[in-house]
Amino acid sequence: MATKYKQQADGRWQTKIWDGTYKDGKKHYVALISSKSSKDLERIVSEYIVKREKGLVSVSTTMSVYEYAQQWLEVEKGLSESATRDMYRNIIEKHLNVFSDTQFEYLTSYKIQNIINNTADRPRTCQQIVLTLKQICKSAESDRLLPSGKTIELFNRVQIPKYKAEEKKPLTAEQCKAIYNALVAHVLPPRSALFLSLIYFCGLRREEALALKIDDIQSLAIRVDKALHLGATTTEVKTPKSERGYRTVPLPAESIPIIRDTLTGITPSSDGYLFTTRNGDIITKSSYIKMWQGIQKHFDFEFTAHQLRHTYCTRLCYEAYHNRTISVKQIAKLLGDTEKMVTDVYGHLLEEQEQTAKALKNIFSSSSKKAKRPIAVDEL
Repeated sequence: MATKYKQQADGRWQTKIWDGTYKDGKKHYVALISSKSSKDLERIVSEYIVKREKGLVSVSTTMSVYEYAQQWLEVEKGLSESATRDMYRNIIEKHLNVFSDTQFEYLTSYKIQNIINNTADRPRTCQQIVLTLKQICKSAESDRLLPSGKTIELFNRVQIPKYKAEEKKPLTAEQCKAIYNALVAHVLPPRSALFLSLIYFCGLRREEALALKIDDIQSLAIRVDKALHLGATTTEVKTPKSERGYRTVPLPAESIPIIRDTLTGITPSSDGYLFTTRNGDIITKSSYIKMWQGIQKHFDFEFTAHQLRHTYCTRLCYEAYHNRTISVKQIAKLLGDTEKMVTDVYGHLLEEQEQTAKALKNIFSSSSKKAKRPIAVDEL
């Protein structure tokens, strides 16, 4: 068997063996070398074949990790939501560009940790870096640019700072009143007032409100059947993520005259969209930011569109507990969410209310009872 190996002029033994891949429709071979003997080379070949069969052999390439990441984004994430693609693109362009001269065979835990350390003051970004790079490495394993199991090995020792999501807080009663008064007084431009009304009175998601057409607003309800995803460079109208997103949300009586009045001052786009740019095209991310900044100028406190939706949901949950006029199932239908989502996100509000009510009841009911005589020390 040793005779099939060639001994070079420098005394080393060499052979070529198929690496398990094809290039231009032909098998791709790699050179294996031993500086000891033909028998040692035979051992190296046997070990290589075992590794090849187990998927532990990687293919050498001049493509950098950064170049591969860009291709991965366009191919594997091409059909993802625009917001998701924007997140991946931001991570790749701003944080993985340091790998523009690094091939996968030279990717190490040390280099990954170095990126994390340089971004340690932004824990959420660190999470996104690891999430993105792990997916890229797993894809590289499938393409044989990394040995099977290498992703686990690379990230096994990587540490990231702890991230705690900021607790969602509903607006206070005073803040809600300020928003309501501003809407009643018509101090906002019509399009801004309409958007604020839809979130405040109906708890719509931002992307659901921005995707509305004139025909979606009926006399007593809002029809929700699409969402507008604002990308960094593109705007996409898409269907809801699930069947629950398709729904009809009733308009509270207080909102009807406000919304009716705002609609009279709005000229929809040629295809019926209510929220547009100055030239009449469907609204873009930059146009939305300007609109929201204009809304914020009318209040002495800051809030977000999602915070308004959160407030809407919170008030419904309080109503469910105090007056039993609405069920969790109905709340979920209004929100376009599952009952589990409502329970998980807002269940603690109901628990807090219930515990507070019980505590107050115990305190004041016990004060009306005859106090027991304290036990003297000598009675113990």
